Amino acid sequence: ANRIKPSKMIKSCTVALADVNLSKNRYRDVIPFDENRVVLDPCKDYRPAAQGYINASFISASSSEECSHFIATQGPLPHTYEDFWEMVLQYRCPAIVMITRLVDNYMPIDRV
Repeated sequence: ANRIKPSKMIKSCTVALADVNLSKNRYRDVIPFDENRVVLDPCKDYRPAAQGYINASFISASSSEECSHFIATQGPLPHTYEDFWEMVLQYRCPAIVMITRLVDNYMPIDRV
């Protein structure tokens, strides 16, 4: 298996590793690469240095017949709930699929 060298990963994840964005990452070793990260419109983030950061990546999966596009993201943290929903709205995500156990209740059942 090919492994990414840590030095290359650090260079490729500069936005995620910027001081202003570190608190937006649930885990320090699960971060998006700069080249395929989701970028939020700047109007929501009052800190230009944050560069529209959310811990999320675009993923393309193609078969012989079609190409599908997805966004993979971490479960939002309490201080990133707004960023999460902004991303869902900005990119018009038609579905949200959670593939981990429920840790934080960022989508209260009583409001659905």
